[in-house]
Amino acid sequence: MASSTDLKLELTVFTYGYNQRRAEIELRPAIPVAIRGDSLAIKEWVDGLAILMSPDFKFTNEWGCEICGKQARESKYNVVYWTHLPQPRVVFYIHNLCEAGMNYCHKVIKDQERVINAMHMMPSPPDPSWPNTDHRTPESPYPAASSCAKCNDEKTAKKGFKMSRCSACKLTRYCCPGCQKADWSRHKKACKVIESVKWVHWPVH
Repeated sequence: MASSTDLKLELTVFTYGYNQRRAEIELRPAIPVAIRGDSLAIKEWVDGLAILMSPDFKFTNEWGCEICGKQARESKYNVVYWTHLPQPRVVFYIHNLCEAGMNYCHKVIKDQERVINAMHMMPSPPDPSWPNTDHRTPESPYPAASSCAKCNDEKTAKKGFKMSRCSACKLTRYCCPGCQKADWSRHKKACKVIESVKWVHWPVH
């Protein structure tokens, strides 16, 4: 465990797509001194990080819906907190979906969650209010997970479109240097605390 003067959150992110593809991401953000030892305050801080960093977890690859394989546009977050421990730890399980509304794919994921929680005698937690705070219509969908993290242009989501990945964190994708530069003020907060990224069941990157 880190010393009390350098206490960092152990944050692990698993993000899932079609055909058992996933990313495993390790982050170590420093916990603000003012909230160390306060489990609830750390949890609220983590929720804020999730909102800030959600583009860095979403716009990372040619994600297909975990259930049907269609282009992924929305996410279902399941979060497990151990913020009460001397070494606080949190795990995000992010399911990439075509839709996170009342459709079949979202229902499958929620049913799986209920079964797992029942096996561990845990209640099913309510859906987080982030990162998607509303549900869009087919005429105005959420941007595709395969699109550029900054401009979200639909043409950048097309299969085979040439994208580049941040060379520092090796996670977030952009369509051009201009978009990457324009997003840096936001992205740097995640980029600087990402320790490792592992791609599972993906072609070699």
